[in-house]
Amino acid sequence: MQKKSIKIFPKKGFDYLVRPYMVCMLGCMMAFWSCKVEQQTVNGSYVSSVDHESIHLEDGRSIAISSADNIYYLVRHAEKDTVAGDPDLTPIGYERAGELARIFKSARIDEVYTTMYMRTLMTADSVSRSKGMSMKTYDPKALKAFAEKLKNIDDQKRFLIIGHSNTTPTLSNHIHGAEELESFDEKDYDDLIVVVQSENKPSQLHQLKYKPQINKDK
Repeated sequence: MQKKSIKIFPKKGFDYLVRPYMVCMLGCMMAFWSCKVEQQTVNGSYVSSVDHESIHLEDGRSIAISSADNIYYLVRHAEKDTVAGDPDLTPIGYERAGELARIFKSARIDEVYTTMYMRTLMTADSVSRSKGMSMKTYDPKALKAFAEKLKNIDDQKRFLIIGHSNTTPTLSNHIHGAEELESFDEKDYDDLIVVVQSENKPSQLHQLKYKPQINKDK
């Protein structure tokens, strides 16, 4: 006895069901891709300015930030003198510190943290003065504990933290929760690390850059 194939759906009925299904699947894929793009990290771009809603980059792009996000800006101190002991900043270092204040002029900063060294204090001083707030200090030998302290502060969400070539990447990793960065080169002063932490989303770490604007009005 020859078996007959059974058609579950007639041709018209099948088209009628498949087309909405394909449209639905396409919409889901587009939504997934949009989320994926939104969560992509940005590395190597120079920051032009920061405000309450965006981190603006010199290449025309921007990183959206929300008032509900916890955001940590981490920077190595600016160019230092070569004298022994506890050196001050060089003239270019002061220009870089001034540029840091310009970048964050329109940004929300709740606290400025620095280590107890002249080069970090003078880098942080530019921003703390422009914001009319005092600086707080932290121990560079207890970075993991400091990271946990920052992440457990409930009434503040925006932090600028000035450190060193070895402490800044390590602290960034502790806050981010993953080993993304290695120690900076001793000649590298232009890294501006941004860790963005949003509720129900993975932590994002952006390794951005900034440079001194010599002979420009701040």
